[in-house]
Amino acid sequence: MKRLLSLILALLFCLSFIVSCEKEESPSTSEPSSSSEEPGSSGKLSYDDRGLPIFPAPKDAYTYYNVYEKNFAFAECYDTWVFNDYGSYCGFISQYASIGDITEDMLNDYFLVVVYRAENIYATENYSYSNFNRINNEYILILEYTSYEIPYEDKEVPTRFDIVLIPRSECEESPADITVSLKKHIHRWE
Repeated sequence: MKRLLSLILALLFCLSFIVSCEKEESPSTSEPSSSSEEPGSSGKLSYDDRGLPIFPAPKDAYTYYNVYEKNFAFAECYDTWVFNDYGSYCGFISQYASIGDITEDMLNDYFLVVVYRAENIYATENYSYSNFNRINNEYILILEYTSYEIPYEDKEVPTRFDIVLIPRSECEESPADITVSLKKHIHRWE
């Protein structure tokens, strides 16, 4: 009787081991419980065709446009500028990059936060901007992205500006009078 009971328990243990091994072998269908929902993200973790994770953009992510820099030497990565009117934006950006897809009509409902990005060491992807808020007399904008810690190949990565459209209704005062600081939420994949 003891042998039969031991044999049944051993079979159950082997069966549970086989099932758990099958789940580990297919990461595209299973999701790690600790990373399935990231703070600030709107959904579950998924993977791209390289097997690298894609963290979804936050539900309240703002629209932004990229323009590539032509000649910009004095800025630090993630420096920001705020523009309340189209003329000021064009005067600034035309010195360094193309105007991009920004139109004068957009500034009826939005103001612009321009962010200088110059990452050239590791692959970084899945950018989003969200959660524009005033905290202790300072305006904060969350920048969320994934860093893969994979060095770029022997090529220079172009620097760029992100032009973020922020609804005017989200700013308590005139955007012409504010500065915006970035807080980074980085998903590191090593």
